[in-house]
Parts: sequence; structure tokens; C-alpha cells
Amino acid sequence: VLLDCGWDESFELQALEALREAIQRREIDAVVLSHCTFEHVGALAVCFGTFGLRCPVYGTPPTLKMAELTLKEMRNARIRFGAGVFEAYSAEDIDAVTSSMVPLRYNQTAALGATQRDAAPDVTLSAMPAGRTAGGAAWRIRSGGEDVYYCVGLYQKKDRHVDGCRLDDADAQRGSNIFGTAPAALLVTDALIPGPKDSPQDPLPRPQFSSRGERDNALHEQVLGCLRRDGTVLIPVDGGGGRILEVLLMLEELYVRMQGGLDRYPIALLSTVEPHPSTLLEVARSHLEYMAASLAQGFEASRDNPYTLRRLKCCTSKEELLRKCGPGPKIVLCSPKSCEAGIAKELLVEYASVPRNLILFMEKPEPSERGENGGPTVAARLFDAVERAKDEAFQQTRRRDFYGCTIKIGVTKRVPLLGSELRTHQINEQQKKRKRAAEEAEKEEAEKEAVTKKNIAVAVEKEGKQQQQQQQQQQQGGEGEGVDNMDETRDGTPATTTTTTATTDRSQDEDEDDFEMDAEVIDELLSSSDDEADHLAASDDDMGGAYPTTRSVGLRDILDVDLHLTRCAREVVIKLGDAENLMTAMGDEEDIPNIDIAAVSCYGRRVGGANTPLDKLVLL
Repeated sequence: VLLDCGWDESFELQALEALREAIQRREIDAVVLSHCTFEHVGALAVCFGTFGLRCPVYGTPPTLKMAELTLKEMRNARIRFGAGVFEAYSAEDIDAVTSSMVPLRYNQTAALGATQRDAAPDVTLSAMPAGRTAGGAAWRIRSGGEDVYYCVGLYQKKDRHVDGCRLDDADAQRGSNIFGTAPAALLVTDALIPGPKDSPQDPLPRPQFSSRGERDNALHEQVLGCLRRDGTVLIPVDGGGGRILEVLLMLEELYVRMQGGLDRYPIALLSTVEPHPSTLLEVARSHLEYMAASLAQGFEASRDNPYTLRRLKCCTSKEELLRKCGPGPKIVLCSPKSCEAGIAKELLVEYASVPRNLILFMEKPEPSERGENGGPTVAARLFDAVERAKDEAFQQTRRRDFYGCTIKIGVTKRVPLLGSELRTHQINEQQKKRKRAAEEAEKEEAEKEAVTKKNIAVAVEKEGKQQQQQQQQQQQGGEGEGVDNMDETRDGTPATTTTTTATTDRSQDEDEDDFEMDAEVIDELLSSSDDEADHLAASDDDMGGAYPTTRSVGLRDILDVDLHLTRCAREVVIKLGDAENLMTAMGDEEDIPNIDIAAVSCYGRRVGGANTPLDKLVLL
């Protein structure tokens, strides 16, 4: 069982080499997803597309749906903005993932049954609330009477949009606790290391919020201060799901608290989620049962869905953002949160150069997060630059005041090719076109060859049946001849005379039957061939229309025996075991070397001219 299938934004296939080998060895029977973020689902499309993985993908309904949105958003962010090229995975790869998704509700058990390995025991899966994200799950995997717990991204604190997870038996009657009473054979989990607190060894304070209210007050203070100085607040988030649902409720509460004082400041969500950024809100509105109990209770009481968010304006481009929100101060949520690509990167470059604006990150990026060039992401580099600037200020003033810093951010844009670059591009495209044409021609030729082999096999089978019928008829005719001979002997007529006459008549009938049978087979094999018709016409001219009469050689005989052909000056000899058929053919005095595949003229018709090499098997 594959526990999550995450990736980073470097999109390096080398990092997934061990996973590729496991897929090729068919060692993965199922995938379970704990959360919907790219760190947990990023490599799914590559595994199902490039690596050929085929197995069920288990997760809660909101996790699976938002995982699909995350994969699409990460791809579209690089196609619609920047260079417009993204080759890590395609839309078809995402479709392969979604077609394999199997939704499971909390506390629902799924039996995997026998795996691909005969000796493997049956495995069952069940999901429990993990907190942190809507539909986030901690997994209990039972195999052979033992329980393995996979618990990553656990969040015990209660948020606006999701309740915290339960690790003990206090809530066992609801079935939402993770461990319950069964002991765990193995626990797989993770931990976030908090920043250092104030100490004599480290006098640099880090913001530590003791409660959600304290955190919200700090956020509201920062946002209000920026808006009142006519600045714009930029909040990088993941447009496909995750903590963005918490941020949206947090901002909605701020607007309600101000009692209309912020109504002149629009709030916008700008992302490349397909088919529209509002799709995320539709997913949230339809899965309230996987969120905080207070949200579901409020909806039942007022029938007002908490994710209606009438103030929020969903946009897909900067032009639409300017049209809906204007050039003045506003709050903009954009994706992705790493600012490594897409609209978030462009807006960061544009807004960060204005001192009155605010760049607000809801989560501190990890320094280990890698970007497209293999180094830290833009968000991680920005955090590092700000921290170093504050440290330098503290060394001089003993205060951690931030007076600004400088970082370099590479921005990729699509521009028209000119001059030599355009010619080089055109040459490369022509080469690619010729290569594709050659591959298609080769594929078509292989398909034609396969059809020809199939037709020959059908013809061989048909002729074999006909030969069996002829043999049965000959046997029945031989028994009748014996009776006639006995009657003729009683009359005094020599038996040999009647027998010879009957044999001669039967041979002539067999020749006629063979000719009709072979003609039918020939029509099936060569009815659409123009080349053989041309060769046949040429052979008619060379032979002068006079063809020796010979007995046809059966298709089965030709294919079953070691056929050896020697073409000399005036004759072609076909050796089939001990039998020989001699056919006269026109030709020069020069001998032609023996070859493995021969041109056979069953009725004395040659293929090609006098000096044409016999390099293929042609049945006429």
C-alpha cells in the first residue's frame, strides 16, 4: 500500500526512481491519501501516466476531489503563465488518476482482498479525521490481525472550518478517535519543529500565538493596517484546497466584525483551477459533513451555507481582477502558495516592489521545499531574505525592524521568435514532423503485415479443411472402386483396365478441384494488390501465353516443410520432402543463388521478368 504520493515543484523524475521501480515490479496494490495538498498528491499523475500504475486510490470524498483540483491547478499555473510549457504530466494523466479514485467515508472499512502476490494476506483500510484540512484522514491499515496507523499532518486544535483530531478514547462513542483500544503494531507519523522561543542564547523572538484568537487578532491588525494606507494585501495560497478554506472564513469574519467598514475593499480569489476558481467553493459547500460541526449546525439552522461568500470575487487573470476589483486597495488570494509559478509569482513581483503593500503568508515555507531549478522555492527564498535582514538589523539596533531586502526572481514569458531562433525552431519542427511521419508509416506497415499474416493463416486453415474433405472423398471413392473391380472380374473383364481408367479420371478431377480451390484462396490474398497484377502481366508476355500444366502446391505444404528453391536457366525445381514438381520457366543461363523465401508459380506462371530475383513468396 502506497502511503500518499507527493512531489515537490522541481518536478524531477529522478526523485521518483524508487517509486518507478516499485511500480514496474507490481508491488503497489493501492494508494491512500491523507490530505489534498501537492505535498501529498503531486506525483499521482506521473505514476498513472508515465509509470503506468493501475490500482485504486483511496481517500475521503473531499480529499479526492480537491486532489484533482490541485493537480490541475499546478499544471495550469505553468501553462497559462510563463513559458506556457509543462511536460511533467498531461490532462490525460490526471483523468487516469480520477478514474481510479475510490471514495471512503470516515470509519468506513474497505477490503482490498487478495493482492497481486499470492502469499499476501487480505488488507483492510479505514479512515479517521486528522484535522488540518477538510477531509484529511489518518489511516488504519489492518493486515494479518495487526494494525498499522498512518497519521501525518495531524492537527488537534479546533479551526473554523475543521475540528481537531482525537488521539485518545475520550470521543470513542462517536468513533472519531484514531487509536481506539486496539494496540498499534506500527505508527507512521511526522512532526513540525517550531521556531526557537526567547532565550538568553537566542534573543531573537519568533511570533508564538497561544490561542486562535491571538492569531486572528494579529492577522486582522496587519490586514487593516495595509488597507488603510491604501495598500493591497497579497495572500499566496493553494487554489486547489487545503488551508485556503480556513483563510476564506477568517477574512469573512473580519468583514463581518467591521460591520461594513471594509465593504469598499474588495476581496478576490485568483487561480487557474478548472473549470473555474469557484469550483473549490462548490466542493466545500457540498462536503460540510467533513468539516467542523459548528458549520453544519449553522447551516441546518439558517440554511445559509458558510461558503457562499458573497463578497468574494473569483478571477482567472489579472485583466479580470482589474475589471472586477479596480486598481485600488484590495485583498487578493492567489495560487500557488510557493509563488514558484503562475499568477502568484507575477503578482509577487508586481506588489512586493510597492512599500505600502503587504505579502502575507499563512504558512511558513520549509527551506527544504525545492523549486523548478532544484533550489528553494521563491517563497522560501523570500522568507530567508527577510529573516537575514531582520537579524542584521538586530545586530545594529538591537531591534528586529525590517527595512526591506532584495532578492532576484526569474520571470519567464512567451515572446515571438525572430531571425535565427525562428529558423532553428522551424527546422526542429520539420524534423519532428518527418520523424512522426516515419513512425506512423512504420506503424501502418506493421499493421498491414499483421493483417496479411492473419489472412494467410485463415487461408491455410481453409485449405487444410478442404484437403481433409478431399482425402475423405478419395477414401470413400477407393472403396467403391474395389466393389466395381470385383463385379468386372466376375464378368471376365480384366480388373487392371477398369482400375487404371478410374484412377486417371480421378486424377483429372483432383486437378480441377485443386485449381478451383487455389483460385479462391488467391482471390482472398491478392485481390487488392496492384504490384502482383503487374508482375503477372509481365510474366504473360515473357511466356507468350503458354503455361505448362502442373499440379498446384498446397499452402500448408509450403509453410510446413523446408522449402528450397533453385532457379536455373530453363527450370524451377520445388522440393517438398521426397516429391518434386518440375515447371518450365524462362530465364538466362546465369544461375541465381538459393534463397530462403521463394517465389512459387503453382501453375507455371513466373513472377517478374527473366532477370528478376526471386526474393518473396507469391502465391498465384
